[in-house]
Amino acid sequence: MNVMESPESPTEQQSEQVRRLKEESERLRARNAVLEADITRRTASVAEAGTLAMRRLELLYISDRVLATSSTMIEAIPRFLAVLGEREGWEVGNLWLLDPLTKVLRLEGSWQAKPGEFAEFTALSQQMIFPPGHGTVGQVWASGKPAWYADIVKEVDVARRDAFTKAGLHGGFCFPIWSLDKVLGVVEYFTRAVRPVDTNQLELVTGISDQLGMFIERKQSELALRRSNTLLKVQQEATLDGILVVDEARSVISLNRRLGEMWHFPPELLDSHDEKLLLARMTEQVKDPQAFVEKIEGLYARPLETSRDEIYLRDGRVLDRYTAPAISPQGEYFGRVWYFRDITRLKQMENELLAQNEQLKELDRLKNIFVNAVTHELRTPLTSIRGYLEFLEDGLGGPLTDKEREFVEQIRRSEERIERLVADLLDFARIEAGTFKLNYEEAELGARITEIAESFKPLALDKHVALSVSLPDKPMPVHMDPQRVGQVLINLISNAIKFTSEGGTITIRACADDGFWRVEVSDTGEGIAAQDIPKLFHRFAQLEAGLKKGGTGLGLHISKALVEAHGGHIGVGSAPGQGSTFWFTLPRTLEGETEAAGTARLGS
Repeated sequence: MNVMESPESPTEQQSEQVRRLKEESERLRARNAVLEADITRRTASVAEAGTLAMRRLELLYISDRVLATSSTMIEAIPRFLAVLGEREGWEVGNLWLLDPLTKVLRLEGSWQAKPGEFAEFTALSQQMIFPPGHGTVGQVWASGKPAWYADIVKEVDVARRDAFTKAGLHGGFCFPIWSLDKVLGVVEYFTRAVRPVDTNQLELVTGISDQLGMFIERKQSELALRRSNTLLKVQQEATLDGILVVDEARSVISLNRRLGEMWHFPPELLDSHDEKLLLARMTEQVKDPQAFVEKIEGLYARPLETSRDEIYLRDGRVLDRYTAPAISPQGEYFGRVWYFRDITRLKQMENELLAQNEQLKELDRLKNIFVNAVTHELRTPLTSIRGYLEFLEDGLGGPLTDKEREFVEQIRRSEERIERLVADLLDFARIEAGTFKLNYEEAELGARITEIAESFKPLALDKHVALSVSLPDKPMPVHMDPQRVGQVLINLISNAIKFTSEGGTITIRACADDGFWRVEVSDTGEGIAAQDIPKLFHRFAQLEAGLKKGGTGLGLHISKALVEAHGGHIGVGSAPGQGSTFWFTLPRTLEGETEAAGTARLGS
């Protein structure tokens, strides 16, 4: 028997196989454990995701019902805040909205799990505003991202830290309200417990944030539309005009009550908004129905035309009608607006004013006739009085005693005063009638001033008033009516003497002034108050002091007319207690040329 190498015994081979099988079994068992753990984890994750999805859907559904059944934001906000607050265990919630005018967040509404429990905290919040980046609310607004506060007291919100502490609030949650690409506001929730971050809840608010944003924007748009419509309606109803607005198809868009009152529309017709019925009712009331309808139809045929005219009604009223097209900035025609205004009273007043004006013209004509007649009639007896005075002064009636001469002098002064009054009245009548003519000639103004001043020296001396004249060294040539310019000087100087007390002074000056000669008459009299100065040159205008001194109140009015007819100006400077300076100007004549017009006609 050959000797050969013997293989391992069957027992050893089997043992090795068993060992290897055991190792493989352990590896498979370990791998299965890992797989089972992963499957368990994945199953839990799927379950959690499903639960979160269900929570989100449920929250969206409930929130949608709350918002859909709320007619206003005031009603919706507390109900909406309660949905998340009650389900997630919060105790107080606030909703802040952007104020479009001031660009800050203001508290729009709040919710409390137990009503009134956080009333003081809510009241304080109502008084606050948050600009972008300020406080927790402003920070969330600026970032556009939600924020979780495990303990709000430890956060940087100085504005409300004391309020949080006093209310005992710690855990907090804040998220923005989005609408498309903008943040409309911020929602915040608080509770007294310290609350770690809940990522699931952060995810939950994503959907309801958009949902709430769309609701708020829709309600704000509805509010803006209601506000606009209300203001327009108030404007329509508050106006005195009757207003009718129609679209491009001639359907009535709006009309006001004033239109119905003006056209006597019954309530049912006014409420019908039927343009054809309204037009028919109007046509029945106008005097010329055919022209009325043709004008309306013509304007509808010419949609871009604006029109204004008057409508005469059968009952005697007159309406002003104005119409204009409604054109968009892009040139689109959207209809037409009609305005009607009752101008019957204005027409009546116009006729009354015309009649009164004619009456005034007739009265003015009669006045001028009367003034002319009276002044002419007065001149005849004045001539007679003047003649007899001369007889008496010449001693033709016998020698006069000193007392009799004093009486004659008084009569002469009265006669001269009446003569001046008659002359003023006659000049005034001619000026008013526009028939006063000036007789121009080349004259020397300085000589005329000197001549008239000399004539007043006896009167000034008698009243113990100093009278002086200051004139340029060179001649003062003027193209003027010497008599009428003298009349102006006489009036100004006599007034100065009249209103200057004993011991006072009167100074007459003349100088060149930018193409004019300026003449001034200054006195040291009582002066004139500022509010009285504008009255001085009006006809028949007399101040209280003037009434005591006598006169017609026509002297300065006539002087103004005479100076202005020469192309000059007249005025006064005065103050109470500081005297007065009356002045006038006349165009200068240079090298033989006249700067004023040749012949002037007063009143023309």
